[in-house]
Amino acid sequence: MRTVLVHPITRTMRIAYSFEEERTMLTLADCLDFIDLDRDTIDVIAEHEQLPAMVAAELGNALLADLRGIHRLHQMHRELIAHAAEHRHLAHEKTLRQIYARFRRKYPMPRQV
Repeated sequence: MRTVLVHPITRTMRIAYSFEEERTMLTLADCLDFIDLDRDTIDVIAEHEQLPAMVAAELGNALLADLRGIHRLHQMHRELIAHAAEHRHLAHEKTLRQIYARFRRKYPMPRQV
C-alpha cells in the first residue's frame, strides 16, 4: 500500500510504503504432507520422547535421513511395546504392534548401523 505524506510546514511530500505481512501457520497435517512418516509413527515418537506432535514430526523426519536414525525409530517402537506389555496395557500394546508392523514393512531394520 502506498501512502503520500505531506509535511504540514514545509509542504514536502514523502511517499511511504507499507506491506502487510501475511502470516501462515503450518498444521501437523501440512507437515505430514512433506515427510515420509504416517501420523501413527509421529505419535509413537511423541509418546516415546514426550514431545509435542509437531516437534516429533521434525525429529522423525531428521531420523529418516540415515540408517542410525531408522535404527533409532525401530528402538522407539520396541521400547514402547515393551513398556506397554510390562504395565499390562494390552490394548495399547496391540495397537503399537500394528503400528510397528507397518513401519517395519516400509523401513526394514538396517543390517549395519
